[in-house]
Amino acid sequence: MKKLYYLFAIISITISSCGSDDDSMPVDLDPALVGEWSGYYFGDDSGAAQIFVVSDGEFTGLIDGLYELRGNVSENGSLSGSFSESDYSLEWDGILETDGTGSGSWSSNLSGTGYSGDWEVVKD
Repeated sequence: MKKLYYLFAIISITISSCGSDDDSMPVDLDPALVGEWSGYYFGDDSGAAQIFVVSDGEFTGLIDGLYELRGNVSENGSLSGSFSESDYSLEWDGILETDGTGSGSWSSNLSGTGYSGDWEVVKD
């Protein structure tokens, strides 16, 4: 009986240790969404935007060459990312299309002032 108990304990520990602590599941993006995208943002402020998407659904963005967004792109192309430091936050949401176009909205908060607008990109 002891042998059966130890066998069950070993199997239980082995199975529970195989789980992952990472709740985010990488996605397998359409290759048409992966790569570098360039464009601009406009509204209460305007400037240049670049987005770099990798195949597991993560992206980084560079806004005016200064602010680095980080976020995710879902399998359907929905994009959501942000940048934050002590007195400034920036949020970007939108969609990247497999035809090489993308668009969405942005909002920021600099020392209590709220700015917002839209953005558009095309795949390079």
